[in-house]
Amino acid sequence: PVAVLAYSEFADLGPSGTAANTDAALAQVAALIGRSIVVDRFGASAELASRLAGHPVLLVYEQPGATDAQLRTTGTAWAATLRTFLGSGGIVVVTDGGQGNIGTYQIVESAGLFAGVGVSGVTGATLSVVNPADGVAAGMPASYRAELDSVRFVSTEPSVVVTDGTGPVVVHKVF
Repeated sequence: PVAVLAYSEFADLGPSGTAANTDAALAQVAALIGRSIVVDRFGASAELASRLAGHPVLLVYEQPGATDAQLRTTGTAWAATLRTFLGSGGIVVVTDGGQGNIGTYQIVESAGLFAGVGVSGVTGATLSVVNPADGVAAGMPASYRAELDSVRFVSTEPSVVVTDGTGPVVVHKVF
């Protein structure tokens, strides 16, 4: 199984919350391709460096319970650890829904890994895969409907995989 370390400090951890829904979606896709995942959650941002060993993937759930200042502080504190992790082949996935703050993306923006200034809701919009050759797009239809609380990023990131026609919804950066 793929070992995923998931940051949950300010996430919606209810039985039908975004963390549970994200885990279920990941498990469903893994099963479709004959893989499995094990999600190991941690709830204190200060634990990142000590918890990363043995996890090739860091998942940052949407953090609706965090303030913008908490997200930026976390990103600044994590910057060196994330750069080392990514430089060693690690994968960082950040989910966002723009709930409770201007966006969870602020963690990777404050770490110097993403250029963004906000999010905008796109629930129900038609999304288009604009880079079907990207590995993130594997198995995705050419277009699909955005699910509840989907967002696009107000960003100048060039590595767009999925867009709503106005801005990036999925960005894939390689470090």
